[in-house]
Amino acid sequence: MKYTTLSIFLLGLSILFSSCSSNHSFSSFYKENKEDIQIHVNAPKWLTMLFVPSDDKAEVKRFSKGIKKVKLMVTENENAENMSKSFDLFTKEHGYTPYMYINDHDEQINLMAKQNGDYITEIVLKYDSSDETVLIGLLGKMHLSTFKDALKKASETD
Repeated sequence: MKYTTLSIFLLGLSILFSSCSSNHSFSSFYKENKEDIQIHVNAPKWLTMLFVPSDDKAEVKRFSKGIKKVKLMVTENENAENMSKSFDLFTKEHGYTPYMYINDHDEQINLMAKQNGDYITEIVLKYDSSDETVLIGLLGKMHLSTFKDALKKASETD
């Protein structure tokens, strides 16, 4: 009985995850570059919130209003530089706006977003180091003023 319940639960999760696929630009980047990506995770926000430490939950909820899905892509070693360059070109071609850039020795972090009217529909955090590239995509619909307020508050806490 336990295994039947577990099997049904896992089947339900797999159906849920497959239904989360979308035609967002960030999703299309994965489809075009999946051979270079070692790790790919696609999950609804509610599931990712289970892994946020309880001390940080209120802050994360405040900053993530409107986010529905989270995508993670990791590429290591020789594929990292190629994916980083491909993603830079991809973001220019698909109208992403850069909002923040941090360069710390051999590591860079870029925050960019895709806007549709008065709403941000995709937020991407790109982390580059000498041996890996990590992309975190937040998909949903957030009002531009909410997004800018979140960026302002985040910069004030540093």
